[in-house]
Amino acid sequence: MTNGSETVELRECISNPGFMQQEATRDSLTSTSTSTESTAVGQDPCTEYRQIKPYAGMPKEVLLLYSGQARYRVPRQVLFWLVIACILALLAITIAIVALSPRCLGWWQASPLYQVYPRSFRDSDGDGVGDLRGIAEQLPHFQYLNIKSVWISPIYRSPMIDFGYDVEDFRDIDPVYGTMQDFEELLTQIHNRGLCSDKLL
Repeated sequence: MTNGSETVELRECISNPGFMQQEATRDSLTSTSTSTESTAVGQDPCTEYRQIKPYAGMPKEVLLLYSGQARYRVPRQVLFWLVIACILALLAITIAIVALSPRCLGWWQASPLYQVYPRSFRDSDGDGVGDLRGIAEQLPHFQYLNIKSVWISPIYRSPMIDFGYDVEDFRDIDPVYGTMQDFEELLTQIHNRGLCSDKLL
């Protein structure tokens, strides 16, 4: 063969059996690894993770694979329905307690408490000092304000050194405010308007 000005002489090649054997071994190893890789590529991703145990930080595929198994799914469902049952039971118990228990508020908590200082509340006879009849005249005012409890300051017989708080007789009404009959009439009117006698202090 002639290449430009150079002449190359071709001779018969010499075969090397050892070299050929190494090439064949290398080719067989390459084909084996290629077939293994192709098998792995075509494998189901779920079967790939079956050899892995659950661990912290596992990928989504592994988590979904194991969360669907019966030993993980059944306890989760049992706990869920147990929590729901407990919540419903607590609601039922709460409703039963509220419905069956007596009223929690006392009479003094159910409405405002109106304190009446008779001496300056209302004068019915024009002597300049409030009295029991004046309180009776103003009972509609209590109803208008939705008052259920009336607190009357001391109206007992007293020397009036401390404006009635220095009581002389707990069984009599001071003449400045009226008579015992005036008090009984006031008490009757209070009952008729829905104010109990134990709320008259």
